[in-house]
Amino acid sequence: MSISRKDVEHVAGLAHLALTEGEIERMVSDLNAILDYAAHLNALDLQGIDPAENPDEQATPLRPDLAKPGLSPGKATALAPSSAEDLFKVPPAFGGD
Repeated sequence: MSISRKDVEHVAGLAHLALTEGEIERMVSDLNAILDYAAHLNALDLQGIDPAENPDEQATPLRPDLAKPGLSPGKATALAPSSAEDLFKVPPAFGGD
């Protein structure tokens, strides 16, 4: 399988991308190189190799999950550009006052 210029132009159109001539040519080349490498990987003889082999069989050490006190509302909003009654004030998302 290979990627053609027409394929790149089609996908660029679907993604609303305006690619230059150089970008299209580079994309065709890069995508074909990726597909060639994937074909090379698929051709490797992997018989007898465990797909989940891990040289380090130790479990990841985890720290204990301890509850710690958080910031008070007053401290959390102390440096905010705008706050009221320990709440952050932000501009409205959809118009409004």
